[in-house]
Amino acid sequence: PPTARGMRLRASEHELPLDRRTGAVVQFGRRGIDGDVKETVFVHPPNRESCGYVFWTQNAQIPQNGEFRFSLGMGPLSPVRSDGVWFQVWAAEIENGRPQEFTLLFEEATNQHEWKPWRVPLDRFSGRTICLKFVADCGPHDHTTTDQGMWADVRVVDRELSQEQITPLK
Repeated sequence: PPTARGMRLRASEHELPLDRRTGAVVQFGRRGIDGDVKETVFVHPPNRESCGYVFWTQNAQIPQNGEFRFSLGMGPLSPVRSDGVWFQVWAAEIENGRPQEFTLLFEEATNQHEWKPWRVPLDRFSGRTICLKFVADCGPHDHTTTDQGMWADVRVVDRELSQEQITPLK
């Protein structure tokens, strides 16, 4: 389970708890694209009366040669109706049980209904415990139509491992 979930509306200076009345969604479960089913975090940024982003966090112990692997995907109508979701991953070292300042590790915008795999090196955090923050934003133009995004098979692994050597998530 995540250590936190929430959202931030453009009009707000602070992150807030998720409020379904805004259209903000962060859901864990299995979802597929073209028959390829994965463990996912389904996200939709706020889209009612205001827009912004949703997020979830997870703490992780980073091994030597650590690498963050995941796939991104969008809903079936997104290529036609959405200008995309702006996905970001931030990391902060944990000190005294609390995340410190977050640093941007990854960002990509997509509206494609396909699994796009990604690998992000975590060398600077080797041997440390960090908080990873996953952000799904409606993007710089605040267009929220069909912004149904998915993070899939999210994990931290030794970068020397091939995909075949990693036990699939069930």
